[in-house]
Amino acid sequence: MATDPPLVRPPASIAATIASRAEVSGRRVFSSQRVDELFTRTVGLGTIVFGAQAIVIGLLDPSSTARPGGVVVMVVMAAAILWLLVASLRLRGMRIASLILCWLYVIVLVLWPFVVDTPGAETQEPWVWYLLTVAGACAVYAMSIRAAVVYTLVSPMLYGVVRASTNAPDQWTLGVFDASYGIIIGLVVLVVGVTFRRSAVGVDLARDAALARYDEAVRLHAVEAERVEVDAIVHDSVLAALQAADRAASPAQARAATALAVKALAHFRDAGLAPIDSDAVVTTGELASALATAAVSMERTIAVSSLGTRERVVPSVVAEAMVLAATQAMQNSIQHAGRDAVERAVTVRATGPSAVEITITDDGEGFDPAQVEPGRLGVRVSIVERMASIGGAAVVDSAVGRGTTVRLSWAPPRAGDRT
Repeated sequence: MATDPPLVRPPASIAATIASRAEVSGRRVFSSQRVDELFTRTVGLGTIVFGAQAIVIGLLDPSSTARPGGVVVMVVMAAAILWLLVASLRLRGMRIASLILCWLYVIVLVLWPFVVDTPGAETQEPWVWYLLTVAGACAVYAMSIRAAVVYTLVSPMLYGVVRASTNAPDQWTLGVFDASYGIIIGLVVLVVGVTFRRSAVGVDLARDAALARYDEAVRLHAVEAERVEVDAIVHDSVLAALQAADRAASPAQARAATALAVKALAHFRDAGLAPIDSDAVVTTGELASALATAAVSMERTIAVSSLGTRERVVPSVVAEAMVLAATQAMQNSIQHAGRDAVERAVTVRATGPSAVEITITDDGEGFDPAQVEPGRLGVRVSIVERMASIGGAAVVDSAVGRGTTVRLSWAPPRAGDRT
């Protein structure tokens, strides 16, 4: 009895999940990467807004700049803030920049009582207060969930202790109030960030599972369709030919049985079930003519040419599969190459006594094959897997901005490869 697959337990670090899934799949993740990019931009924007506010307030506060150490601390924090802003804009190195800002903020809190002149003379919020939420957001972005929870709780408490110790004795309530407020805001940021990113990862996992199930359903449907087709051919043609051959008692009946057998083989060939070493063959000239006919029906002009001899022959089932794969490549070029002035060409070339290569090229926009979504079956199924089913090969060479070339090749198996 089949059982449902086990639930995937989200790992401790959502950022690590996104990075690992993108590295393993080699493609752009649909939801989680977009949410991560949005989170990155938001943290970068919040950091520069609150960071600039904190630095300005620090520069205007005489007690913060009275000692050289206070100026150094502000300069270092300003550099960390600018680094994180650049990382958020480039979407690169954001985790390292966030971790550095988190721990640098803790160091600043510890050093604060020693670099501020006459602390406690004012009751307004000091400049480090405006970085408390920013540091918490960076912790949510870069740390594991447990570490982010600990940081969100500990850093406001540390701030409250330092604030209370540097104020007048009757102002210790300010430290408690600020710490409580920082914890509440930090937990809100933590819950929102983790919820959105976990939900995005869940959407991607569900999408991948749905695509896998869809592929399996398509495969099972194809198997069932082939079974039904084979049953019909066996019942209507093969059994009739066998019965005719069994009952043949004269040369005329034998010829009729032979005709039925030939018809049954034709049915297998038309259904794509004829063996590769079937006697039915197609010349490379006929293959080029079939591609020219297919190109005429396209929405754009496609030049079809044949190089070398046009009299080399390949099995008809191979020719049919290559024509279908090349037609799919031409359709993909028309749909995705972009500009109206794209030049497209198809070349048929005999590469051996019974080997053939078809090249489909365009100078359009091109694409990154590694970024093709697995749900897009045009290249993977209609071209690559179709060629693999006949013992051939398909190579897609493309890059953004330099067009696309699809090479379809087939050669008869060597004697040592036959089983």
